[in-house]
Amino acid sequence: MSRTFFICIVLAFLFSNCQTKVGCSEKSIQPTFIGFNPSDIDTFFLWKFNAGDNFRTRIDTFPVFTGQNAVYTSSGDTTSVLITNNQRNIKAGFDWQIYLPSLQRIISIADIQSEKNSMKCGWGIFSMDKFGCDCNNLVFSFNINSTPYHLIDTMYAPVYAYIHN
Repeated sequence: MSRTFFICIVLAFLFSNCQTKVGCSEKSIQPTFIGFNPSDIDTFFLWKFNAGDNFRTRIDTFPVFTGQNAVYTSSGDTTSVLITNNQRNIKAGFDWQIYLPSLQRIISIADIQSEKNSMKCGWGIFSMDKFGCDCNNLVFSFNINSTPYHLIDTMYAPVYAYIHN
């Protein structure tokens, strides 16, 4: 009985202090259209490219539709688009193009600079991280059609890519 109890205590201690290193998630960038007619941006395509290859190697195409896979929020002449599929959001590590078929216009978002952080997360029956551990890499800058945009603080606020008509 005491041997089994001792083994259980040792195993509980070992599993309660185990940690693994987890990379932080890339923060999403929301395209925000200024001065566009709503019918011009209700459907667009998001093209994903290998970073830094001058938009030569497209690796994914994703259609964005009002009310289906994106939430459109408008105020005055400004509409921000939150893409609801987290795997298809504009993020660091790739270059992106937004194609507006109604206008035959392409907007390029490239050279996204962000942190590359990681954190240690515990696991086991006595771990404090039972509900997961999560962190986001801050976005410092990106280019829209070769124009650089530098961001001040993106920790708690969404990151918007302002696209003017």
